Amino acid sequence: MDTTQASMQTELIKHRHTLAVVGLGAIAFGIWSLIKSILYFVLVEPLNDIIKTSLDSMIDSNLEALAALAISILIVGLFVMIDMLFRWKVGRKAMAISRGEREPGVVFFILSAILMLMDLAELVMGVLSITGFMASDGDLTDQISTLLVDFTSVVMLIEMIYAAVMIRKLTKAISEGQNTAQPSSDAA
Repeated sequence: MDTTQASMQTELIKHRHTLAVVGLGAIAFGIWSLIKSILYFVLVEPLNDIIKTSLDSMIDSNLEALAALAISILIVGLFVMIDMLFRWKVGRKAMAISRGEREPGVVFFILSAILMLMDLAELVMGVLSITGFMASDGDLTDQISTLLVDFTSVVMLIEMIYAAVMIRKLTKAISEGQNTAQPSSDAA
């Protein structure tokens, strides 16, 4: 193995490690999103109070109020679970790619890009609420904290996509270099 091949192997190891770390980070952000949503609806804005105040005039019986509460909990829970499972899937795929169990495919890049765009939309909405272009009920400290978390998530997903692209390129270049006696000219 010549120095170019050794250099590419070192780069590949570095990008695999990065992908493993950010894959675990994607899973952690999914779990955090679930915990944050639960805490918000239990401590900050109890879902029962939201339903009661907004639907008091429309609801004639306690059974209808209970049904509205159950439907609201199911809808919010469904969206939070979809977000968490989406992050879990992307994180697990990233970790499998980092271990060399699979190649970064089109589905991985599409899922990662969708997740990044969702986080980017949250980031933009956070900036708009801080600057006053969008109504917000939270205080400035909470908004800035959320903004920093969303920014971190976007940067992490950009790093995930970059590491996966580099793994794909380096793996191809290394295999071409091993099939021929010399490394290809675009691998350097």
